[in-house]
Amino acid sequence: MEPLFNLMNRINSSFDYQVQITEIAALSIFPIAWRYEKMSPYPLLTLYIWFSLIFAHLFPVRQTIAISIIVFSWKYIEQKCFKKYLVGVCLSICFHYSAIIALPLYFVWYRNIKIRWFIIIMITSTLCGLLLEYTVKNLLYMIGGDFFNEKLTIYMENSENSFGAQYTPRQALVRGIINRSLFLIIPLLVLNKKRELNTRLNALFNLGLYSYVLFVLVTPLSIALGRLTVFSDMFQALLIPYIFTLKMKNSSRIILLLIIGVYFLYRFTGVVNNYHDLYIPYKSFLMH
Repeated sequence: MEPLFNLMNRINSSFDYQVQITEIAALSIFPIAWRYEKMSPYPLLTLYIWFSLIFAHLFPVRQTIAISIIVFSWKYIEQKCFKKYLVGVCLSICFHYSAIIALPLYFVWYRNIKIRWFIIIMITSTLCGLLLEYTVKNLLYMIGGDFFNEKLTIYMENSENSFGAQYTPRQALVRGIINRSLFLIIPLLVLNKKRELNTRLNALFNLGLYSYVLFVLVTPLSIALGRLTVFSDMFQALLIPYIFTLKMKNSSRIILLLIIGVYFLYRFTGVVNNYHDLYIPYKSFLMH
């Protein structure tokens, strides 16, 4: 187990379990909520989307703490302070080793990718994910060596216990491609001109592209490996509200808000119904 999470468990070992899950919830939620409030043009809408997609990372696992640290550390990317961001990544790795995947975000953040190349990269990576599963596995093994091979074997053997395990890897891949394409293509088409003038908005699209490519390459190997994308997936709750910064009639704004609200309410019911067992600790805590 990662050192800082192990240390936290030792400190909390003398306390009731309710103290520990409350502590994890606070560490997982408040830093992200604070950063979202600073970055979003409409913070309440961002929080609603975040809550709808992944229940605001409410279930108590160590990876949610690592995600929180990474999102909080985005401020150092915007300040172009690599050393401070590296400290944030190292700290998050001490809670969950998968946080190493967030290190490239610093180098992705300020890339200027033309819309044509954006689409080409998405299509190419999708074809690779659908058609070249074993090639991708061998490539990742070449990069990661024995350590990666060991971790990959563990993840593949435990896919049935993973978040989203009611789907096969191919089903999860197709569903993910559809949902992630909606999150990227539609906003890209309507916000592309604004993206060229807004560094933060451009960075969110870059995070989305990085997350998409990572997802379609690793999910065919194991559903559990899809969790590697959660560090960059945090762009989703920030990107959609930027649509409302465009000039539009009030009636159009209301209709669009209703459509988005209903869509994410549907997504929220899916999270609750499919993964309700993950939130049993909080349910028993609140109803105790």
